[in-house]
Amino acid sequence: MAFRQYTKVTSKVTGPGIKVASNDGMALSKALKTAQQLYSASRINSKYKGVLTSLAGRLNSQIEAAIVRELGGGQITAGKGGFYPDFYIELKNERGEGTGVFEAREQKLVSTREVTQGRNAGKVFRDGKVSLAGGSGITLSPGQQDLSTGFNFDAFGENATSQMTPTSRFIGQLKAAEGDPVKLLKILNGRGEAAKIIKKGLALKASAIDIPVQFNGRLENRTIRFSWPEIRKCVLAKKMVISVKDAGDGQIKLNLFFKQAIINKALNDMSQVTIKALEGGLGKA
Repeated sequence: MAFRQYTKVTSKVTGPGIKVASNDGMALSKALKTAQQLYSASRINSKYKGVLTSLAGRLNSQIEAAIVRELGGGQITAGKGGFYPDFYIELKNERGEGTGVFEAREQKLVSTREVTQGRNAGKVFRDGKVSLAGGSGITLSPGQQDLSTGFNFDAFGENATSQMTPTSRFIGQLKAAEGDPVKLLKILNGRGEAAKIIKKGLALKASAIDIPVQFNGRLENRTIRFSWPEIRKCVLAKKMVISVKDAGDGQIKLNLFFKQAIINKALNDMSQVTIKALEGGLGKA
């Protein structure tokens, strides 16, 4: 008599008021798709807009927490006044041991698709731009503003540092240069305290961007990196956009957008991108 051994794989993503379960290992992938569908539905004006946006935000928070646990790190508590990365990890040596060196990471839970036919077969694509600070960006207010200056990481968490900074002149310069990438870069490279802090925050968030993608039947995390010189080059080449929008009462919204082409190139550049399979209950079928 022959006996066959079967293994049943299940997975789930859970959090307060949230549960996405699957009879295979693709709960995280399905949760990502669900969150993206909720966000798409919330863009339509209806009486359910607020509820859908809230549900999508809560689900995204739990998805991010699950990925952070898998990568071995901790989430960063975001505040006002600056660009905050989403989480941090401790870098490992060749033996998989902690090095005591911590790296800030940005998490982008965006929709991607895998191409299986044609000249782009074997690649993943993002349809649409990707922003560093959500859809609208960070708010800068005139006068004195408490701006984030960085983070002190250790095995027990992160401590954000900040300082009260004069912003009126900086905001005025950005408003006057709206739509002019050369002038905007010159302002961000200036000697003013606000410019130095904002440039540092932009560079930190762009230095390691994690995007989970579905590829070859598994869920994997792809890390793409941009240094400040690379950002400058891409902005001048119109592959990235520094966005400055009037927010009323003297305030502005500031953001950095990566255009679709530069994100797709980075996601598929095997000489540059770092790939880690998200396994276990996260993504391995």
